[in-house]
Formats: sequence, C-alpha cells, structure tokens
Amino acid sequence: MRIYKIILMSLLTILILMMLIGFFSIFQVSEEYYFILFFILFAGIGIVVSLLSFLYHIKSFHYYRKSKSPKTTGKLATFLSVSSIICGIYYFLFAVLATLGKLSSSEELLVRDIILIIVIALFGVLTILEVVITQKQIKKLLSTYKAKESIETIGDF
Repeated sequence: MRIYKIILMSLLTILILMMLIGFFSIFQVSEEYYFILFFILFAGIGIVVSLLSFLYHIKSFHYYRKSKSPKTTGKLATFLSVSSIICGIYYFLFAVLATLGKLSSSEELLVRDIILIIVIALFGVLTILEVVITQKQIKKLLSTYKAKESIETIGDF
C-alpha cells in the first residue's frame, strides 16, 4: 500500500508541475481577459488542492507502518482528507472537461491525448480511493491500539 501512495505522490508532483507550467505559459498564448481569468482561477484552485493533497499524503504515510501507535502519531486532520478528496474530484472533472473540450473543437483527438486524459481521470479516482482506504486503516489501527491498551490495563487495579 505504501508503494501505491508513493506512485500517487509522484503523479501528483508531475501534475502540479504541469499546472504551474501551464499557469505561467497562458500569459504568452492568449490575450483574452476572461479566458486568462478563468484559467488562473481554475489552475489556482488546482494547485492549492494539489499541494494540500500532497501534504495529506506526506502526513498519512506513516499510518501504513504497523510499528507506530496511533497515540504517538496523532489524528490525521479532516481538512487534509477533505482537500485530498476535492483534489481527486478536481482532476477527474479536469479530465472530463478536457475530453469535452477536445470533442467540441475541430482538433483531432490523438492517442496521446486520450492516454493523458485517462491517466488524469484514473489519478482522480485512485486519489479518492486512497483516502477511503487510509481512513479505514486509521480506524483499524485505533481499534487495535484501544484493544491492546484495555487488555494491558486489566491487571492494573
């Protein structure tokens, strides 16, 4: 499961870099004010939720080690979990909008475009799935820890 998280973090890093490159290159390509404003807003939201999702992956990485007790690791912030889910939804919607944009334009849909769109959509779905799995892992660790703690306190009267 840890390798899954590492792959997601690597893909997220690539997507953040692509968004930053697109963010700065849009000023050279288009001079339409509304398009630039929409793109800045859309890319800005994407960059923020991506960075929060990356932080979530870093913070939740240690929950996959069985030697750490939840008492020493603390609780994972709900805000980061929600932002990671929003990041997954964002990239899935990004893939859907990119597909619709390509289909509505006169440009031909190339195989590399299809592969990129599928990878981005799959990343969005897998990010949401990873958050759900991590939350289940945290609950399992907490219940195991509480059971061990209650067994150890039985003889402490």
